Formats: sequence, structure tokens, C-alpha cells
Amino acid sequence: MDLWVFGVLLVPVVLVWSCPESESGSCLWFEDVPLSFRDAEARCQTLGGHLAFITDPRTQEQVLKVLGPEQEAWIGLKNSTHSGTTPGLHRD
Repeated sequence: MDLWVFGVLLVPVVLVWSCPESESGSCLWFEDVPLSFRDAEARCQTLGGHLAFITDPRTQEQVLKVLGPEQEAWIGLKNSTHSGTTPGLHRD
């Protein structure tokens, strides 16, 4: 099972945090620390994870419920024509 930290981290569950099990085997973890995109990814990596990828409408809805209308958060994005991740700010 993976732990997604939103600010945003994908962290293996072997860490101290507890996370309810989901159908996808992952969950979201939100950290309320203002960081640049690069610093947010670096923070995720120090905890053994990466910025979250929102890959389905259900996950997106969960994220939006937790964030609320006034909060912003970094997520990882994948460019469909290039490999790797591209910085992105998810919140319209």
C-alpha cells in the first residue's frame, strides 16, 4: 500500500503514518507547508515518495473535498508526448 502526501507525497506505508486501505492500494496525505514545486517534490522524496498523480475522477473528488475552495496544492503531471513529470498546479 502507498501513502500519497498532498503537498504532495507518495510514501510507502512502512513509515509511521497510518492510512486507511483503499481499492487502489494507496491513499492521500496532505501536508500544509508552503513549498515551491521543486521543494515539494524534494520533500516527498525525503519521505520515500513523489508528488501525487490524480488518475481518476474519484481520486480527484477526494482531493477537492479535502483541499476546499481556497487552498492550492502541487501535484505531479505526466506529459502524454514526453516521458517524465512536468510541474503543475492543480486548482482552477
